Amino acid sequence: MTSLRGDLEEIKLQVAIAQEKEKLLPKQVAPAPQPQMLLPELPKPVAAKPNEAAPVVVSIQGVDGHASATIRSSAGSLVTVRPGDKFGGGVIASVSRNGVLVRRGNTSTALAFE
Repeated sequence: MTSLRGDLEEIKLQVAIAQEKEKLLPKQVAPAPQPQMLLPELPKPVAAKPNEAAPVVVSIQGVDGHASATIRSSAGSLVTVRPGDKFGGGVIASVSRNGVLVRRGNTSTALAFE
């Protein structure tokens, strides 16, 4: 019995020592939760109907003001145009390495590249 009491006292001392050691250790603070950034929802793209696809520039060729462009029309056919040509209800205003401008009345519209 004395032996068991001795073991019990030893265990109590070990627990007390462990508790005192924990008090001496630097306290670890749990990291604060990071604020979450809420972004607005992106608008859903409107899918163009296949027969209403906008014309796009496939390629541009030529130099020194003698450039031409190959355009895929809304019908899907390839058309080569130069400045002054009629196209899509307007006139090709310019063809450069930056793109193709179509003038309709007082407004000019840049055609997107494919």
